[in-house]
Amino acid sequence: MSNMQQRYRVAILGSSLHIARAIAARLQSEPYTVLVFDNADELLDVAAFHHLSLVLVAVDNYSTTDNALYRTVERLRRADVEIFVITHHHSVRHTLHLLGAGVRQCMTFPIAVERLRRKIIEHLATKPIYMEPVS
Repeated sequence: MSNMQQRYRVAILGSSLHIARAIAARLQSEPYTVLVFDNADELLDVAAFHHLSLVLVAVDNYSTTDNALYRTVERLRRADVEIFVITHHHSVRHTLHLLGAGVRQCMTFPIAVERLRRKIIEHLATKPIYMEPVS
């Protein structure tokens, strides 16, 4: 069991790899492993074989006339993944729709990194830690 660790696994799905990596860089060294994706299908493939404690969906180019974010949230919820969403603020209706779809937290750009860290830690404190390789 030397290659096994007790760690939470947090995935970041960004509208671009640049955004996902920028967020991940600020979240490294926390009590969790961060995985970075810019493709929902790849993330869902990983979620099918490994437990993810949380997924952050960061979308900087979201349009309220495009349902892609809602479809992505729906697919992740069907995979039994817990979700935080980070977008530019649009409306209370948009936020309520995401929360009604099962999103745990809605946050806005620019990201307050300390607040994001605190929200993640608070959320993970309610979750079991899974014993499995984190690579």
